[in-house]
Amino acid sequence: MTELKLGRYYNITRKLLDEKLENDLGSHLAYECHESGTRRSRATYGELADLVHRVAGGLHELGVRPEERVAVLHDDSVEAVASVLGAIRIGAVPVVLNTMLKPDKIEFILNDSRALCLITETEQLDAVEEIAGKTPHLGHIVCRGESAGATSFEELVANASPRLDAFDGFTDDVALWQYTSGTTGEPKGVMHTHRQIAFTATTFFEEILRLNPADRTYCVSKLFFGYGQGNAIWGPLWHGASVILFPGRPTPEAVAKIVTEHRPTVLFAAPTHYTKILHDPALASLDVSSLRLCISAGEALPPTVFEEWLKEYNLEILDGIGSTEAFHVFIANRSGEARPGSSGKPVPGYEARVLSREGEPVAQGEEGVLHIRGGSVAIGYWNNYEKTKSTFLGEWLRTGDVYSVDEDGYYWYSGRADDIFKTGGVWVSPIEVENALRGHAAVQDAGVVPFKNAEGLQKGMAFVQLAEGHEGSDELVVELKTLVKQKLEPYKRPEVVRFVKELPRTTTGKIQRNVLKEQAGT
Repeated sequence: MTELKLGRYYNITRKLLDEKLENDLGSHLAYECHESGTRRSRATYGELADLVHRVAGGLHELGVRPEERVAVLHDDSVEAVASVLGAIRIGAVPVVLNTMLKPDKIEFILNDSRALCLITETEQLDAVEEIAGKTPHLGHIVCRGESAGATSFEELVANASPRLDAFDGFTDDVALWQYTSGTTGEPKGVMHTHRQIAFTATTFFEEILRLNPADRTYCVSKLFFGYGQGNAIWGPLWHGASVILFPGRPTPEAVAKIVTEHRPTVLFAAPTHYTKILHDPALASLDVSSLRLCISAGEALPPTVFEEWLKEYNLEILDGIGSTEAFHVFIANRSGEARPGSSGKPVPGYEARVLSREGEPVAQGEEGVLHIRGGSVAIGYWNNYEKTKSTFLGEWLRTGDVYSVDEDGYYWYSGRADDIFKTGGVWVSPIEVENALRGHAAVQDAGVVPFKNAEGLQKGMAFVQLAEGHEGSDELVVELKTLVKQKLEPYKRPEVVRFVKELPRTTTGKIQRNVLKEQAGT
């Protein structure tokens, strides 16, 4: 791991841009955009630096100053990246918004962050116009493309200075905010510093991926996710790699086309993306010859998906776990050492421990809540003191994920602390049951939640998404229950099995267990 010597004053854009120009990488490709439409189709490091300087200068002309928030509501593109880096360049704090959010959530984040400026594009204007007059702190709207009543992004950058030196604030100044998905309440603003971004770039991307200027990366997850942002901005730009962006919806067909045409060397995706590609009959001839690494995060990778992908494409999927609060991946599998179903081992630079609900260390193999320590852990939640206290425990981050550690130091995920349930007085991990169900040829995916049966006892209910060509039946229900009983302890067998067309998922690809619990009547 590279030793970080950042000094007291620092701006991350100097490393990402200025240093690349100083090292003669100005003509090296930074970004290319698949099906860019009216957006920029590509940018070298020199062209990216020019655009970032112009965005920074334009924001400064609008009156944006250090520490003030700049919201970015924009599909993945060179312009979106430049907006994030341009804000940081002048010491402001970018807040990248999920383009799939409903207007009321956008309104909440704009007001919670007190964003002074919003950078968006024509495609997002309907949502912006719906909350007009409800965001009193928002003084400027900058729009790429045609718009009425907003500052033109194109005119802003055309009239701005092509060279603007970086604002050197403190190394531990907040560089950006990343909002959590808010699946269990309102989104929370997680605050990350320049130092924490640098730490991520020199741990996972360096120690696990060995990222370098010869790499071409593509991340299916979008920039508004911490996973997507790290994979498409901070890691690749730090190491001088090239990045493929896609502003559209990442269907299996679109992802396959990007891999075939743009030939990335590193593919980042979530388990659901790999699963959909494997089960799409039209993608049997996917060309993966350019790939040297396939990375997964966002949700535990089922062992069956790992094994099917390895059999089909002769490539391991390296699963790992990260979080918005830790900015990126802190436990991961290594190439050639991956264990199906495991999240791997701590990334160099991080420490991990598993504690009981009472905060005591658990024995090897026993389950407990995962706590991690490392230089990328955020400084806390904005305007949420109580939640900060319960999550950020000194140097340690309480992740809320339930794990066990085996004798070889591999970490095994069992679910979220609030997802695990008791049946017959014994704890049951939904993840364990779901993985068992996925071992049946008829099952594409499964989600397990607790429910109370007619006797008022808590049992497991399995929602099963069938693979193409299979239909639900009473006989299949019996087969699935028997399969779980054979693979696991009998009490873990679900009492009820329901067949569904598709499992509800968050925008990050995680199963929405709260929705399944409602459907189960929990």
